Amino acid sequence: MRKAVPMNFTPFLMSVARRHWNRVHRTGALAIVLAVTCPFGAALAAATYPVLDAGYRLARHGKLYWLDDERVLFYGGSADQGAKRTGAANTIPAAGGTYIWNIATGSLEHVSEWEITCYHPDYSTWSLVRPAKNEYRFKAGKFGQEIELSPEKLTVQQRTQRVRSEITCKTYLRSELVPPSPGLRKLAILREGDGYLDLGPNLGADATERRAKPQDVVLYQAKARSAVRLQMTWGEDFSASEVIYSSYRSAYVLRPRKPRGLNETKPQRWSKDLPPTVYLVWPNGRTESVSIPYSPAEFASEPRPVNVGWIFGGGNFYRASGLYLFDGKIVSKIDSGLVMNIAAAPGGCKAAVAIQNRHLEMGTPINLKVFDFCGGGR
Repeated sequence: MRKAVPMNFTPFLMSVARRHWNRVHRTGALAIVLAVTCPFGAALAAATYPVLDAGYRLARHGKLYWLDDERVLFYGGSADQGAKRTGAANTIPAAGGTYIWNIATGSLEHVSEWEITCYHPDYSTWSLVRPAKNEYRFKAGKFGQEIELSPEKLTVQQRTQRVRSEITCKTYLRSELVPPSPGLRKLAILREGDGYLDLGPNLGADATERRAKPQDVVLYQAKARSAVRLQMTWGEDFSASEVIYSSYRSAYVLRPRKPRGLNETKPQRWSKDLPPTVYLVWPNGRTESVSIPYSPAEFASEPRPVNVGWIFGGGNFYRASGLYLFDGKIVSKIDSGLVMNIAAAPGGCKAAVAIQNRHLEMGTPINLKVFDFCGGGR
């Protein structure tokens, strides 16, 4: 029903240094004690969960994935490597690359000097970019069996006829989707067999298309060859690249960037009266939503379901930035800093978090931590 086509890679600048580095393993627990009253009957409370910080760092845009409940795949380096580029904030240490961190054994395996750009066990994509050497290389394929590809030279028209999936890591022709989709639609291609989500008009769509009714997000089911209108709307402004699959809930996570139902001509933002919302969508069209209390998080980035609720990045950038947990009643701050990336383990107990703990200081590292929500808390 869907045919993957060769990927169109766009070179990007990323400097990777080369020296070997040692690793340091440290375990500990974080306890943030705060007590304020939140709207909707929720309160910010103290929370303590075991956290493992082995001293690893992520590149600023480094990706983060779980291979299983014990192994984390990431692109970065080590905290105790002294050789870093000077004058460049958030650069990775020398000998940075893609690694597998086994949190059960404490071992670290160097996978490649290449950067993992998208992981799926059946199809992963990688890049090796060295601008100083005018070197731009790309490879893709089954994880561990990737082959190098030649960059494609596509016209603007050819690009609009293709859509990339951040879930399968493949690129598809719009004409071969079921049903086919025009180029000016935002699409999130789901797992093989699950179809795709039409999230509304893309940039460049004319005013007539933007005003078309109804404005529901539509799930086109590949197996059933049917369309299901969901409870979400275009106006909530979903990003296709932010749609992720939760193995723990066997559902897709959608985070709207705007509140629902406000006047589109006015600025839209979350407020105490319109708290951030997160949706779960199952392949059969069933949906579930959760409203996260506005205060103190103010927004919810990278929301991920875990066995005790939802974890996410939030807070005012200057005052309350951090990793938060919402268990359905209580909002708890788990760690302080600017959350860059969150990946939840398949079993729902653990979460790997890339967080810049000292985000107000120039050049501070992005720390990689694993939180264990089955290891006791509060």
